[in-house]
Amino acid sequence: MRFLSPLFDSDRFQALGAGEDHWSILQRLQYPAGNLFFDIRTVTLMHEHGIMEIHTADIDFLQFPDIRVFNPILPED
Repeated sequence: MRFLSPLFDSDRFQALGAGEDHWSILQRLQYPAGNLFFDIRTVTLMHEHGIMEIHTADIDFLQFPDIRVFNPILPED
């Protein structure tokens, strides 16, 4: 876990946690198809903290229409 130390030491790093609006945001999400429990939880946390884009190669996030997905593996257009 030593590789995480630079992240936690960074001034720009913030660990996200569920707050007061977590449940209401979770209930408003349109649930995409498939077994996406952790993706749904991630998107709920993103909404709760005002984050609307994610950099990931996980194409399941494309099922959430209100999240901008950037695939770091693909070249930019």
